[in-house]
Amino acid sequence: MRKFVLAIVAAVAAEMSAAAFGADDIRFMTFENGMRMYLIEDTSSALVRMEARVDAGYSAQTEKDAGYFQLYARLKGAEITADGVSVSATCAPGDAERTMKELSSVLEPLSLTDRKLRAEIGKERASLAEYAEDGAGFINAAIEARVFRSSPWKHESSADAAVFTRNSLSESRSVLDGIARDFYVPERTVLFVSGNITAASAETFARRSFGRFRNGERREETSPLEKKAAETKDDGARLFVLADDEFSSDMTQLVIQHAGIPQTECDMAAVTLEDPFTSLLKAELVANEKLGIRGGEYVNASSVQRRGSSRLVIQALLESVPGTTPPEQVAEMLRLCGRKDAYFSAEALEYQVRQYTSSFVTMCDSSSELMGTLADWDSLMKDGMPEQTLFRRLSSLESLAAEKLAETISSSKPFVFAIVGTKSLAKNRKAFEKMGFRVVTKKDGAWFRQAFYRKLAASLSKSKKSDANEMREEGGIGQPEEETFLSARRFVEQNTRDFRTFTLPNGIPVVVKKTGTNTACLSLTIFGGELMFAHDAPGLASVLADAIAVNMRNALDDLHYGGRTRGIYGVGARTETTHSVITVTFSAEDFAQTVSAVAEALIYGDIPPALADGVSYDERTQWRLKTGTSVFQMTCRAMGILYKGSDIPLLFDDRTDRPRKLSYTEIMENYPAMLDSSRYSIVIAGDFSVDETFARTIDSAFGALGTNAQTAWKGTRIGAPAAVEKAERMQLRHLFLTDVSADKAGPKPAVLIPTTKFLDPVLFIIPTPDMKSGERALFDAVLAEISSRMEAKAARSEPTTKVVSSGAEFDMPFARITALNAKSAGAIDKAYRESVEELKAELAKIVNDETEITKIMEETENGTEERTSVRIIDYEKNALLSKIENGWIVANLAESGTARGTAELVQKGALLGKPNMYLEQYEAVDEATAADYILVITKFIPGIPPVRIYSRDS
Repeated sequence: MRKFVLAIVAAVAAEMSAAAFGADDIRFMTFENGMRMYLIEDTSSALVRMEARVDAGYSAQTEKDAGYFQLYARLKGAEITADGVSVSATCAPGDAERTMKELSSVLEPLSLTDRKLRAEIGKERASLAEYAEDGAGFINAAIEARVFRSSPWKHESSADAAVFTRNSLSESRSVLDGIARDFYVPERTVLFVSGNITAASAETFARRSFGRFRNGERREETSPLEKKAAETKDDGARLFVLADDEFSSDMTQLVIQHAGIPQTECDMAAVTLEDPFTSLLKAELVANEKLGIRGGEYVNASSVQRRGSSRLVIQALLESVPGTTPPEQVAEMLRLCGRKDAYFSAEALEYQVRQYTSSFVTMCDSSSELMGTLADWDSLMKDGMPEQTLFRRLSSLESLAAEKLAETISSSKPFVFAIVGTKSLAKNRKAFEKMGFRVVTKKDGAWFRQAFYRKLAASLSKSKKSDANEMREEGGIGQPEEETFLSARRFVEQNTRDFRTFTLPNGIPVVVKKTGTNTACLSLTIFGGELMFAHDAPGLASVLADAIAVNMRNALDDLHYGGRTRGIYGVGARTETTHSVITVTFSAEDFAQTVSAVAEALIYGDIPPALADGVSYDERTQWRLKTGTSVFQMTCRAMGILYKGSDIPLLFDDRTDRPRKLSYTEIMENYPAMLDSSRYSIVIAGDFSVDETFARTIDSAFGALGTNAQTAWKGTRIGAPAAVEKAERMQLRHLFLTDVSADKAGPKPAVLIPTTKFLDPVLFIIPTPDMKSGERALFDAVLAEISSRMEAKAARSEPTTKVVSSGAEFDMPFARITALNAKSAGAIDKAYRESVEELKAELAKIVNDETEITKIMEETENGTEERTSVRIIDYEKNALLSKIENGWIVANLAESGTARGTAELVQKGALLGKPNMYLEQYEAVDEATAADYILVITKFIPGIPPVRIYSRDS
C-alpha cells in the first residue's frame, strides 16, 4: 500500500509542476458592497471570459417558494443549478466593460407587465406539472423526498406546480421581489474573470457595473418547517419500491444511493466503478445470470455533489429471468454490493487517480477552463478559500486506499429504490414488504404529497396561528386566493383530482365526483330511450322511466317517515331519444340507505295500474303542450330533414299524440328491458371518499342487475346528421292557452286572440365540432356571442325579439340558433351575417394588436429602449374575450357548485366517454385566444346556416 501512496504523491507533484496556472495565479478581490471577484490575467488568450455566480440555486428554496427560484433564473436568462445561478459571456478585450455591465443586469429587479408575468408563470407551472407526472419526475421527486428528509424542497425535482395556482399574480410578484431582494444581491454574487484583461481594468469595470447594487436584509437560512423536520426522529426507512403504470413490468430498475461519503472519495469511487476496464462490480453483476443484466452499459455509477451533500449512486437494469422474481433479483444484487471485494482493486483506483490528475493539469492549462471549474467549486463551498481547497484536493488523493474505500461503501446503509411496474408490484408486493421495502406511488412520491409534511405543517400552524400558510390536504403549502387569471386553472385542477371511477362486477361503470356539499346526487343513465319503442309505442320509455322515479320517491318517503333518513331528498326523470336519466338528490349522510332504497325500488318495484295510468296521462299532457309550441314544431321538421329515412323522425311526429293508449300488459311486458345491466351507467356527486366500503355499497345495491341477449343494449346512438343544405318555410300551428273552461268557452269561441300581429320564430341548424373537443366549447361560446349580437340588431325593429343558441346535445348532435318573435325572416338572416362578420373583424383586430404588442416587447427586451416608455402597458384579457368566456361559463357551469349540477355535467360527459369533459372544455375556453376563436369561426361557422326553418307567416 505504501508503494501505491508514493506513486500518487510523485505523480501529483510531477504533473502540477507542469501546470500553466495554479492557486498563486488566481487573484481575489472583495468590493465595498460585499461582492467578490476571482481573476486570472492570461495574455496568452485573445479573449476575456466572465461569469457571474449568484448564490440563489435550488438549495436556497423553502417549502413556500420552491419553483419560483427556477422561474426567476429563467426570466433572467440564467442557468440554475443546485447551488447557484450563473450568467457568462466571452468577449473581446475592448468590449469587456459593456459585457460586464450586461452581466450585472442579473442583479437588476425584474420589470414585467402583468400580462408577461402571467404568461411566464403559466409556462413554468405547465412545465412543472408535466415533469411531476412524467416517470423521471416521479422517480427523482420520490428519491429526493426520502434521501433529503429534512428539506426535500431544496431540489430541482421537488417543486410543486400548484404553488403557482395557490398564489395570486400579486403574491407571485411578491415572492419574486423577495428573491431579488434577498438573493440577487452583491454579497451573494461572485465574479470570475479570466483572459486578456488586467486586474486594474477588471476591478474598475466591476466597480462601475456591480458596484451600483446594495444588499437587502439577509433571509433566515432555515425555514421553520425544515427545522421541525430535522428535529423529528428519522424512522430509519432505507428500502423503497417505486411503482407506476408507466414503468415496465418486465424489468426492475434498482437504484442504490450511498450518502455521506466524502466528495473526493465519492468522485474517485464513481469513475472507477463506471469504467468497464476498472470496475469489478460491473463484471460481477453482469456475470450473475440471476440478475438478468444484459451488459456493462446497464450498470452505472455516478457521483452526485451539491453543497453539504455527497452521494455515490449505483444503478442497474434487471430484466425478468424465468424462475426468479424481482424481489429475489433485488436481494441478490444487494448481497453482491455488500461484499467489499466486489468493487475495485488497488490498481484500478491508482489508475483512475492518475487519470484524474492528468485531466486536472490539462484543465489548468486553460485559464477559462480553470476559472469555470473554480466557479463550480466555489458554489459547493459554503465558506473558506475555494482556490486553495481546489488545488489541495489533489494532495488529498494520497490518503486514498482501495480496500478502505470499498469497505466504507459496502458497510454503509444506503437508500435502495426498486423501480417496478404496477403489475409487477401487484404480484410481488408481499415479498418486497417482507424484505422491509415500503411502497411509494405518485400519490405519495413527492414531499408535498406526503402526510408527514402535512402533519408537521399543521403542528407549526397550531403553535403559530398567525401563519396563514397551512398545508393543504391535497399536498403543498398555502391557501388559494381568488384571482381572476388563476381561477379557471384552480377550478380545473381541484375538480380533476376529485374524480374516481370503477366498474361493478356486472359491468356497470361508476363515476364518482367528490364535492364539498352536504347534499349528494345519484344519476342513473339507462340507455335505450324512445328509440326502443319508436315503431310500436313512442313515449313508452318515458312512461317506464317516470314510473321508476315515482317508485323511488315512494321508497325514500318510507325511509324518511320511518326515521331512517334525516336529510332532504328528491327524484326526477327525463327521457331522450336514446336514453333516460333518473336523478336522485339526498343528504350525503344518508348515502347507504338511499342507494339501497332506490336500487330496490328499481329492481323489485311494482308498477300498479293506477300508477301506469297516471304517468301515461301526465306524459300525454306534456307532449300536447310541447307540440303546441312553434319552436318544437320547427325542431321536428328539422329532424325530419336531417335524419330522413331513419327511425328518428318517428319520434318527432308533432301531429300524432303520444303516448297512445297503452295497455297495462304492454307496460309490464316491456319493463324488464329497462333492467338490463348493459344499459346502465352511474354517476355520483357528493362529499364521499371512494374506498372498498363505498364500492361495496354500490355493488350490493345495483349488483343484482344482470343482462341477457334479448334485453341487452345494442349500442344505438345518434350519429352526426347528414350534410344537408335546405331553407324551408312551414305552416305553424299556434296553440293559445286560456283560463276559461271548455264547457264555458263553447265549441267555437268567437274571439281568442285580440291581435293580428304574429311573430313566429326562425330556426338555424349548424353542424358542430367533435362534441368532446375543446373546439366544441369555443364553438358554443362563439355561437352564444353571435346570438347576443343578433338579438341586439333585431331588437332595433322589434324589441320583443329574443335570440338564443343551443349547443349540441348527445341526442341532438348539432347546434341551433333560435330567434323568437322574429319580425321577418330576412331581418334575422341579415342579423346573422352581420354578426358573424363583425365578430370576426373584432377578433382579427385583437390578434393584430397582440402581435404588435409582442413585437414591441421583443424589441424592448432586445434593447430597443426608446420605444418602451410609450408602448409597453399592462394588457389584461381583452374585454371581448372575457365576455365570450364569461358567457360560456354562465351558460354551462352555473350549477357546478351543487351536487345535482355537478352530476348533470359529469353525466353529459360520461355519455361521450369523458366524464370530466366540462373541465377540459372550461380550460379550453379559459386559454382561448382571439386567434383560436377566429379559427373556429372559419372552420365551423358558415356564412349562411345550412338548414334554415322559417314560418310561412313571417
